[in-house]
Amino acid sequence: MARTNATVANGYVLASLGNRHWTLATVLRVIGTAARQQTLLDWYLLDASEAASLVTLHGYDAEGAARAVIAQTLRMRDLLLRAGIARDRIHLVSHLDNHPRFAESLERVRSAYAANRRFAGAVRNQVFSNLQPKLRRVGICNNRDPRLESLVEYLLRELALKTALARSGAESEFALKPEMPVWAELAQGAFAGLETFADIALHHETVVPADNAAPLTVENISYVRSGSAKTGDPSGPNGIHDVSFEAHGVVAIVGPSGAGKTTLLRALAGHLTAKGAIRLAGKDVSILPTERRGIVTVFQDFGLFPHLSGLENIVEGAHRLNRTVEECRWLAARYLRDLDIEHCAARLPRAMSGGEQQRTAIARALMAEPDLLLLDEPTAALDQLQRDGLKLVVQRLRIDRPELPIVLVSHDLDFALSVADHVGVMDAGRLLAFDRAEALLARPGSSRVAQILGGHNVLRGELGADGSFAVASLPVLKPGAADAGGPVGLIPYDAVMLHPAVGEPGARAVLTALTAVGAVARFSLRLDDQTELVGVAPKRSLPTGLAVGSEIPFWIAQDSASVVRE
Repeated sequence: MARTNATVANGYVLASLGNRHWTLATVLRVIGTAARQQTLLDWYLLDASEAASLVTLHGYDAEGAARAVIAQTLRMRDLLLRAGIARDRIHLVSHLDNHPRFAESLERVRSAYAANRRFAGAVRNQVFSNLQPKLRRVGICNNRDPRLESLVEYLLRELALKTALARSGAESEFALKPEMPVWAELAQGAFAGLETFADIALHHETVVPADNAAPLTVENISYVRSGSAKTGDPSGPNGIHDVSFEAHGVVAIVGPSGAGKTTLLRALAGHLTAKGAIRLAGKDVSILPTERRGIVTVFQDFGLFPHLSGLENIVEGAHRLNRTVEECRWLAARYLRDLDIEHCAARLPRAMSGGEQQRTAIARALMAEPDLLLLDEPTAALDQLQRDGLKLVVQRLRIDRPELPIVLVSHDLDFALSVADHVGVMDAGRLLAFDRAEALLARPGSSRVAQILGGHNVLRGELGADGSFAVASLPVLKPGAADAGGPVGLIPYDAVMLHPAVGEPGARAVLTALTAVGAVARFSLRLDDQTELVGVAPKRSLPTGLAVGSEIPFWIAQDSASVVRE
């Protein structure tokens, strides 16, 4: 513990092992400040409970966490020794358990945490407030999550140490940044300050957000391209207008070329100065510079450093985080393993396939611990086998990182619809529709959305007074009042049937085409007014003896059809 000196005041420094801001220069700066104030410093390395933090926040196993703590401790001790600090002024908090004054303080704090619900709430709120971004990345979204207990001990030990040091005569703490007000309120000596701690922490710290808050909320994002500045017209290849959506999981933005998909992605990342708000777990990040938004983009050209190996490229993703070299390499190796590219650890990008380069780029993005991951045309440079592999990667991310929202833009509709929880359809700078993938496919809501998504026959006809929709030679559609209000009928391909359906009206048409790919058959029918109707069905369900050019009966599944506005 800090020792009394007749001529020099006593002070202390608590050094978090994971804080990469501790460098030789910063240590010397703190020593210089203390010397000018005639204060002799003791340095306490916060190694106790650090392993539990690595397990909870970074996914280490127990053995890996223990090794990382040892490596961090040795690094920090070596740094202090190089700065000229005497060995007897360097202390490990894990070695203080048998020190009478610290042991007494720790026991009192633990007892207060167990017995005083108000104090316990303050401690948990303080932990949650301090670590919110990291906690949310691992799915801890409020201060009642039981996993928070593994981090509470770290704070209790820090509380006990500060109080024990104050009782032993240490007059001030030296740190890299100003201390939080709650610490300043701890009383010298015993624990009179615990209630004050609870008052301040519970009053001032972050209020627990709603458990069902959407990880991603986009509100009225607009960007007018320079060529449209005079008219304010956002339509065209580089403008977007009032794009809003709220989503969990994977969001796919689809649409034709020039719809504004990539512009939206760039606006989310902060690469464009756009109007509107972008909220991640309730926090508006649109007011922050790009590097502080917690948003990482994987571009379609992957952006790997050509002179670095796969492992080195991945480690680069952590350059803004407070991690040791040992931590970074350990995590990079884990991502290599998780994404099935361990064999690329020593390879340069030119020796990797397109799929391997993309997985390496995704691993590098995950190393940055993003709050939002953006994928720009992720299948553009991949063959079909690599697309299937990427699909598995995205699906695994949904399971392993459920708290991480992912937004991808793609021209590959099959891929986008197969991995997305929500799909947004853009055209001419506007978001025409946004819904869960299966709901949007079942009810596109407009003829333009149906055309973009595909898979629907878009037919123009007449709307009766009773809401029914009719096209020559087509069974009358009665999709219900909820869908009424327009002269366009949307009939999914799989709602056109070549076998009798009980209760469904039938008609006849000429079979103009019949092809089969694997187990699925696709056919075309020509109605009397020359309207073409496309259908798909399992090949084994088709009637035998079908011949192109012959007239055959067909039926429409009424519950799948809809009538919408033009």
